[in-house]
Amino acid sequence: SLVSISVSQNPNKTEYIEGTKFEDAGMELKLVYDNGTEEIVKSGWDVKYDFSTPGDCEVVITYKNCSTTLKAKVRAKSLVSISVSKNPNKTEYIEGTKFEDAGMELKLVYDNGTEEIVKSGWDVKYDFSTPGDCEVVITYKNCSTTLTVTVRAKSLVSISVNKNPNKTEYIEGTKFEDAGMELKLVYDNGTEEIITSGWELDYDFSSAGQKEVKISYLSCDTTLTVNVAAKSLVSISVSKNPNKTEYVEGTEFDGTGMELKLVYDNGTEEIITSGWDVDYDFSRPGQSEVKIGYNGIETVITVTVKESSQQQPADPDSGDDNDDNGDVNNPQTDDGMLLCARILIILSFTGILILLIRRTKRFTAS
Repeated sequence: SLVSISVSQNPNKTEYIEGTKFEDAGMELKLVYDNGTEEIVKSGWDVKYDFSTPGDCEVVITYKNCSTTLKAKVRAKSLVSISVSKNPNKTEYIEGTKFEDAGMELKLVYDNGTEEIVKSGWDVKYDFSTPGDCEVVITYKNCSTTLTVTVRAKSLVSISVNKNPNKTEYIEGTKFEDAGMELKLVYDNGTEEIITSGWELDYDFSSAGQKEVKISYLSCDTTLTVNVAAKSLVSISVSKNPNKTEYVEGTEFDGTGMELKLVYDNGTEEIITSGWDVDYDFSRPGQSEVKIGYNGIETVITVTVKESSQQQPADPDSGDDNDDNGDVNNPQTDDGMLLCARILIILSFTGILILLIRRTKRFTAS
């Protein structure tokens, strides 16, 4: 009967990877019987082992009723590749957002031929700063794989005035000034941005009151309320003289043809042809000022006032109908023209008289 067995020749393979199976190819056993005989066998045994952990492991070899052991070296298994076995729940992103790996699974393949599914423990690297198809690099231990996702451009969802402009009080007819204003932009990826220019404006400051300024940027609008005060008249001037600038004392001012330029505190100007008040005194000859008033503001224009050319009523005590003052219906002669005519007539008659006297003397002498 069999009394002992031993390994007479080791198997071809004595080093293993954890989780693999023992291979007895090339192994031989020596059988020793109780009659002193021996026998070499190359099969027929049973083996028992545990290669689930790295280290030096014993393989128990049993042949019939006898057993022996063999030492085998077991090393840790190594990861040789990984792949995405299940995509994450989210595969479409907006630029600037973060990758979300919820729902993703990785398949690990080891050098011992085994596979494993993991749901966490990896590292990811990606760049979602620009739209397009983007690769997410997934690394697990010493192996990496990639996942392609779609990244679309971020969209503007709202804008608001982050900082009011320096000027929020206006006068009707002036322009809105956005110096100092800032807008806050909010995008659908949750990011925000502050801008200081680039917007469009729509407003109407043609009348006084609380006014809304509509501010537009890309597809979004917001409003800003400002106060618009009524414009005030600050000065007036005669932009065009009246047709008549010379007057006779005692007559009335004639503003026909005159135009006034009105200047307001909003920098605007206006030309008017009526509606003013005038104050003047044409009772004496000379240069005279006409005060022109409009809405509490005054300006002046200078005109010439001449002495009246009409004769005054005669003095009843004088009895001289030919007095220079004459009848009120006769022209006055104080302008000197009538006096000159009289002198010329006298000189003419004097000349004729002298000529007649000379001729008379010649005639007498002859």
